Amino acid sequence: MLADIDRGRYRPRSLLPEPVDDGAIRYGSPREALAHRLLGDPAGGAEPMGEVKVTKLHAVVGEGRRSRARSSTGSSSAPSRCAFTLDLEGQVTDAWCNCPTYLRSKLREGPAST
Repeated sequence: MLADIDRGRYRPRSLLPEPVDDGAIRYGSPREALAHRLLGDPAGGAEPMGEVKVTKLHAVVGEGRRSRARSSTGSSSAPSRCAFTLDLEGQVTDAWCNCPTYLRSKLREGPAST
């Protein structure tokens, strides 16, 4: 928005020469798009590639919420088990998974990594 303070008006102005395609910028990387597909959020109209089932949710008094889940994809025969803790402000404070990516690099490598 462009402000004309003397007249008390605001006028929209284009910041980019062409409109931005929302689909092109929705995910930060192809790996992030695959993670969303695993959760059932189709990326660009693609079919979901697996499923995640929450197996346990419980509140930890004074700390936050602890969640456990199982995920299955077509690429592996055994489902992955994962767990994470969200503090009272919604930030991840602890996480664990038995998938190869987590076992290799813990939380240093996430969906935005390539």
